[in-house]
Amino acid sequence: MTTFATTRDFNAMPATVFAAIRDPARLARWWGPAGFSNRFSIFEFRADGRWVFDMIAPDGTVYANESVFTRIVDDQELVLRHVCQPLFTLSIRLEATATGTRLHWAQTLDDAAVAETIRHIVEPANEQNLDRLRAELERQPMKITVETHVSAPAARVWLAYTTPADIVQWNAASADWHTTQASVDLRVGGEFSSRMEAKDGSFGFDFAGTYTQVIPEQLLEYSFGQRTARVEFITAADGTTVRVSFEAETTHSVEQQQEGWQAILDNFARHVAGSKT
Repeated sequence: MTTFATTRDFNAMPATVFAAIRDPARLARWWGPAGFSNRFSIFEFRADGRWVFDMIAPDGTVYANESVFTRIVDDQELVLRHVCQPLFTLSIRLEATATGTRLHWAQTLDDAAVAETIRHIVEPANEQNLDRLRAELERQPMKITVETHVSAPAARVWLAYTTPADIVQWNAASADWHTTQASVDLRVGGEFSSRMEAKDGSFGFDFAGTYTQVIPEQLLEYSFGQRTARVEFITAADGTTVRVSFEAETTHSVEQQQEGWQAILDNFARHVAGSKT
């Protein structure tokens, strides 16, 4: 066996680096040598899960790949077994440092003779792979903005936006969804959570985060997962404009995300308009 090992320091925390690995849309952007693209058909990110994909070279040549994830420790470690030729095991380990993360990359090929014949390809390709990971981590996320105008004073709008009893009444993008419970700790460093569920009980999730800026009746900023959002309350003569800007994710299209967040904000405006002042 022969191991090709390298390390790379990133100005990002281990959780941020790991997020760029576990998200298939992001992984597809940076995996492989410079100039290659990827087309995933199976991505089961769990122990014993399969990863089947094609790597497409700059000249259009398609290279079929299949691996099995053998070990996953969130924000710390990933080990996979490449089960088609050339056979190898890849270990990616994340070590927290004072400035971010040190990534340890070890690719062990089963056949030492094969390893020597492709060493001139593998070693620079691995470095290019980590160059692309760095570019992905430095990539600026797309921002989406939605807004609505409410014919109510900022004080009333603020309360409706931040009070759990109100949140459960307006926090849904469509009539077949609802928020069953909500909690708010309205301070910098405080956490919030809304349990959002389909009314037929088929699906649900927690929308949760941490407040990073709180200026009553003017501004909320918060982080959720690896993303951030900003909510502005803009006073006008005829009421209050609520403007929400957030970092887009990669699972749904920009249009779907914009429509969903706008629908929730429109529902909020209807709630405030129909409530007592």
